[in-house]
Amino acid sequence: MLVFLAALAVYGVLAGPRLTRPSPDNHYSHLAQGWLSGRLDLGGRPPHRNDWGKVTELTLRDGAHVRGFACRTEACRARARAERVEVWRTTDGREVAVPRGQVVRRRATWYVTFPPAPAVLFLPGVMIWGLGFWDVLATVLLAAAIPAVLVAALDGLRGASGAAGREHLWLAAAWAVGSPACFVATAGGVWFTAQILGALLLVALIADAWDLRHPLRAGIWLALLLATRPPAALGGAVFLGLAWWRAGRSVKDGARIAIPVLLVAAALAWHNVARFGDPLEFGHRYLDVAWQPRIQEHGLFGLRYLGRNLHALLLLLPRWESGRLRVSIHGMSLLLAAPWILAWARAWIRPPRIEPRRADLALAAGVAAVPGLLYQNTGQLQFAPRFALDWLPFALFGIAMAGAARGRVFHVAVVLAAVVNLVGAWMFVRAPGHLFVHSQWPYGL
Repeated sequence: MLVFLAALAVYGVLAGPRLTRPSPDNHYSHLAQGWLSGRLDLGGRPPHRNDWGKVTELTLRDGAHVRGFACRTEACRARARAERVEVWRTTDGREVAVPRGQVVRRRATWYVTFPPAPAVLFLPGVMIWGLGFWDVLATVLLAAAIPAVLVAALDGLRGASGAAGREHLWLAAAWAVGSPACFVATAGGVWFTAQILGALLLVALIADAWDLRHPLRAGIWLALLLATRPPAALGGAVFLGLAWWRAGRSVKDGARIAIPVLLVAAALAWHNVARFGDPLEFGHRYLDVAWQPRIQEHGLFGLRYLGRNLHALLLLLPRWESGRLRVSIHGMSLLLAAPWILAWARAWIRPPRIEPRRADLALAAGVAAVPGLLYQNTGQLQFAPRFALDWLPFALFGIAMAGAARGRVFHVAVVLAAVVNLVGAWMFVRAPGHLFVHSQWPYGL
């Protein structure tokens, strides 16, 4: 409880006046309000153009209908000029050329395109306060629970006395104020809420999957994680699957894990089909954003994005601009924002103690990291690499189990990381104009 209250106090101060008002990007409140009104869409135009899905339905002179989005690839633009047509991609995957002048009506429908579990959590609040629901406060409360759950989980795995208990507090501090979680927890908004809830579910999953202590609960956490942050769910599924394998591959335990996952997956598939006609489509393909041409040309995920994303994760540094040190909108290297992560690498080279599950943790972390590394943007707008939150809990458990959080070097790294992230979170909320480089440097959009 003390860990929770300490984290809540820090996050509350950082969030400041945002705590008592809805965030500008309260997409989950809009999604929940739509459900309460019997709709799967927004029921009108969104309040701004920041990350909403848009599906357009054309009615043609011959009575035919085309539902999808305008094709913006170079090939489509060339065809449109040459043939004097509009080129559209439909929700069922076809490319359709519509002669100019044949469209008699255009109707746009707007959607929230993020996995919906946080909206389910917000339902009671939205039922009472509508779109005025304080989603930032809800995110801060969830964020403050993460270090508390982490400490409780580690204490349960190794005991709460002596040095082990102190190590766990250092690890909680590393997460809470010495990682990208610090600015993510206090900023509010759809992307950050999802990552905070996802991290909380992942910590709970790792704890219950360890030695397969609670297979049903672990399955529930995995199911909810799938409906919150699918990249983290991939890592969670790998770790839970390995835990089940090590525990003897019991059919009964396998069923306990699988049933909640299958039920939630079925609900997600229905929700996606009802909106976009595809059980695997949450709607990001329909984002009405500046980089839609890039998405259409090269996809949401691809190897072409790997080099840029690795550079942003590991090598991107702040630069001096306009008389002050500023950060790219793509963030800064995780090695600057969370230098304590190097303790995990050191634990592999010279481990103080060898934990048999360290390979499981590393493999799961790698799987969870892959979608972020192959995604079409870096995670912008961000102070530090926020996609790392999808796999950092695995690193924290790995450091703890290797006994790599004991030394002064780790403690100094956590303190330095805390200074960096507390300052960054404060400025991210209050003075982003002084925090970020005034350009798309170094990658552009």
